[in-house]
Amino acid sequence: MSCKTVRRELSQHSSTSPDVVRHLGRCADCNRLAQSYAQIRSALRERHAGALPDGHFAPRVGAQLREQPRAELLGWAAVRLLPITLGLALMLGWFAWQSGPLALTLESESTVVSTEDPIEWLLADEESSFR
Repeated sequence: MSCKTVRRELSQHSSTSPDVVRHLGRCADCNRLAQSYAQIRSALRERHAGALPDGHFAPRVGAQLREQPRAELLGWAAVRLLPITLGLALMLGWFAWQSGPLALTLESESTVVSTEDPIEWLLADEESSFR
């Protein structure tokens, strides 16, 4: 086995396959790495020995989540989104206020194009531009 393969095996789990053990007997660098990993795993087990949840942890959490009403969860989401919603509403209102008079001006200047007589339409357009 190559050092790269052994190191990948050691980083994922403490491998005791015969090929890895044989390689560790021949390679001092990989052997030191395996010992370091073993010390880290041991320290983590000691540190978190009392923090492991019991077998009923997941069912208890699931039961508590099922008991909590969805309306309460959605209420908190609405409270968190309220400032964003108000900000967007104010921005849209400001944009509408800013574009309001211009939109009315453009709307009043637009004329309906009659397809019956294009010459009358042109004459009407020239008369309105002189006024």
